[in-house]
Amino acid sequence: MSNTEGVHANINWNEAAALEFLGAPGINQPTQSQIQAVFANIATVIYSYVEPVEHHIHVRCDDPEKRCSSPADDDPCNPNPKRITLTNRSPPATPGVPKLGASFAYANNDGGDGYAMINFCDGFLRQRSLTNAIAYGTGLPVPTKFSLGNFDNRAVTFFHELTHLDLAANSPAPNPRVSDLMIQVTDDLGRT
Repeated sequence: MSNTEGVHANINWNEAAALEFLGAPGINQPTQSQIQAVFANIATVIYSYVEPVEHHIHVRCDDPEKRCSSPADDDPCNPNPKRITLTNRSPPATPGVPKLGASFAYANNDGGDGYAMINFCDGFLRQRSLTNAIAYGTGLPVPTKFSLGNFDNRAVTFFHELTHLDLAANSPAPNPRVSDLMIQVTDDLGRT
């Protein structure tokens, strides 16, 4: 994904995908060169058993930091402050897709043993594969099919978590660490 032209280099900041994934260019303009540099560096991350330089990422699904949601954590009146959520923008009624606010994954630059770590939660395992997400999203009617949220999948979640790891994003120097922004939107009827 990060090796794709328009991602690892020459992002068109006004294109619909960039607007939806990275925000409005008027807001992200001061950091566009750093965003581009993070994506370019992630394009250099490869999987291999033989490496000239050892950069290990421990991938796990046992939730060592207890940040994945559990049924008790789903209470909006009593949220778990340790829970990190990646918003699932897929329609909540889709069978087999976690509901809005389900935790998919989290990353830590030191998983306790000196190595970077990504933990995948149950919500990740219930997300669509990239192939299934493309089939689902492209099969939707216009204009619904043009919302990137309908294409959410495990590959996007993995890529998102990579951006939080210093070795993948080339942080903290020269690029700053990547943080998530949590945004809550309320419509005219008072729904969030």
